[in-house]
Amino acid sequence: MIGIDGVDFLSCLLSDNGGQQYKDTVKWLNEGLSRIQAVKYNAVSIAEWIRDSWGAELSGEMAKIYSLYDDDYFEVISIDDLEEAIVMWREFICEG
Repeated sequence: MIGIDGVDFLSCLLSDNGGQQYKDTVKWLNEGLSRIQAVKYNAVSIAEWIRDSWGAELSGEMAKIYSLYDDDYFEVISIDDLEEAIVMWREFICEG
């Protein structure tokens, strides 16, 4: 999903590897999936999933993907879309 400024917020979040090899981010991806599940199944009402430059605020059925450097730079997508993207990204990394 490309934002108004031509930025793909989801891509920025998923590829925010902190300078590590992508395969080394699988644990972080799993943590994101765990936090999504906690929100979806009401174990918590809100959760944060943060990396080096990008983060996601998870609540209800929505995920707000945002820059850690600009509070006004964000996009809201469904939590299900984020979950699906993380699963697919993790599969891509593990197969590559």
